This record gives sequence, C-alpha cells and structure tokens, in this order.
Amino acid sequence: MSYYNPYEIADIFGTASQSKARTPFIKFAIMAIMGGIFIALGGLLTVVVAGNMNGIALGLVKFTAGALFPVGLIMVSVAGADLFTSDCAGMTLSTMQKKTVWTDLLKVWALSYAFNFIGSQLVAYFMTYKTGILRTDAVNYVTGIANGKLKYSWDIVFLKGIGANALVCLGTWMGYAGKDII
Repeated sequence: MSYYNPYEIADIFGTASQSKARTPFIKFAIMAIMGGIFIALGGLLTVVVAGNMNGIALGLVKFTAGALFPVGLIMVSVAGADLFTSDCAGMTLSTMQKKTVWTDLLKVWALSYAFNFIGSQLVAYFMTYKTGILRTDAVNYVTGIANGKLKYSWDIVFLKGIGANALVCLGTWMGYAGKDII
C-alpha cells in the first residue's frame, strides 16, 4: 500500500481547494447540498442504529455511534461533495499557499455552510420527518445527547466544536493521503 507524504498531501489538498474556489456557482451549490445530505445520512444512520441499541453497554453504543457517523464523511470524500468543516482546513491551506485569496476563502466558507445546511435539512425533512424513521428509542437517544450537551457553557461547546472540526479536517487530510480508495 502506498500513500502520499505530508508535503504531497498539502499540495494536493491546496490545489483541490483552489479548484473548489473556481467552481461555477450552481455546480458548487449542488456539491455543497450533497455534502450536507451525505453528512446528515451518516448522522441519521448513527441515530437509527445506536438509538435502538437498548440494553447494550453504553460503551458499545458509543463505539458503534463513533464507527457509523464517519460514513457520512466517507461519502463526502469518495463522491467529491463539499463539506464546510473540511473547507476550514482546505481553504485556509490554499490561501496560505497563495493558491487562493481571502475573498475566495470567505466565499467558499459562506456558500458551503449555507448549502450544507440546506442539504441536511432535506434529509431531516424527507428522510426523517416524512418517513417517521425515528421511533421512540432513537428520539430518546438524540434527546439524551442534546440534554447532555446543555450542561456545558457556550465557550466549552465552542472549544469542543473546534476539536471535532479538527478531527474532520484530519480525516479529510488522511483521505488525500491515499493513492487508491482502499
């Protein structure tokens, strides 16, 4: 198995972000909507499976959730969709490499965030609400997660969000390391 070294990854990642900044609006919007759809599907898969693991040790439930959620990021990476969280690293890198300028970075961030939101809401409405896929156990699971997060102050949630985004960026970086999909 071969892979690119970190210098090669930085060049590939920066060039990909440069290309993204030059993508026509409608194509970028579709890529970002698909990114929101894919990441939401990964989240939905996690909730449906982990939320219905009644009577299973909590550690195993968390492990399962942790193993399933990245399926959304894998879909984004393999399908070539756009995700705001990975754009935080990619666009910053390409801007620091002088392949893009700050206005490119801000434009991609704003559009990606907005269209990822639209994609995720499409999944929430059509795949979740309209199908009724979330039964009581899964709803209780999500409610429990949300309530658990409410015990933290805003600044702690913000810092945890930075940490989570760093992991997504690292996952994307590692995806660029591979010379094949395996």
